[in-house]
Amino acid sequence: MVEKYVPRSDGWQPVASTGSPRSGLAATVLDGQLYIAGGASDTLFGSVVLSSAERYDTQTDAWRPIAPMSTRRCGLALASLEGALYASGGYDDQKKCSHSVERYDPTSNAWASVAPMLVPRARHAMAVFNGRLYAIGGYGGSDRLASVESYNPKSNTWETVAPISSKRDYCAAAIMDGDLYVVGGFDGRQRLSNAERFDVDADRWVSVTNMPQALDGLGAAQLQVEV
Repeated sequence: MVEKYVPRSDGWQPVASTGSPRSGLAATVLDGQLYIAGGASDTLFGSVVLSSAERYDTQTDAWRPIAPMSTRRCGLALASLEGALYASGGYDDQKKCSHSVERYDPTSNAWASVAPMLVPRARHAMAVFNGRLYAIGGYGGSDRLASVESYNPKSNTWETVAPISSKRDYCAAAIMDGDLYVVGGFDGRQRLSNAERFDVDADRWVSVTNMPQALDGLGAAQLQVEV
């Protein structure tokens, strides 16, 4: 099931269902179209981990398959940067955390491997900030992560940046008013309500106001509404 939020009516409306049912998937927007990739056909640790991906056309209210990723992934992260999609990490078909990353070119409808992350991670957040990808937190195979790394597409390299103050997986990241935020998640004991903002100049994370409710497995995005 897929729904869209309509801010003018402050309500949700159903749209076309995806071609394949999936959990543990990732989603992002590229050139005004919504993409999803990966996941599992049943539960997060379902018997079939998926490599398939789909694109939603808002004009026709229809999902169309695109080329599958080269690696099966669930609990992955997906983001768009400089006209391409990037899929990172997740659990592979052996249910092991991966550090591999691949790039999708919509013009050629093809995926290609790029430099792997420094740390294997699944159930992490990923966002684009200042022309780079940021992979934040997640699960590394034995514990939740506080580590953060940044990908430079020009040099095809990852580098470590300041860690978040609270280790977490199932968190969300978003850009608002030019700043990078991470919110919510699970630290291995409890759901989290706290949120942090990245100070890129000082290379540190700063605590901001908590959410009113502790949440994990959430998504976050900035929505601009014309009045």
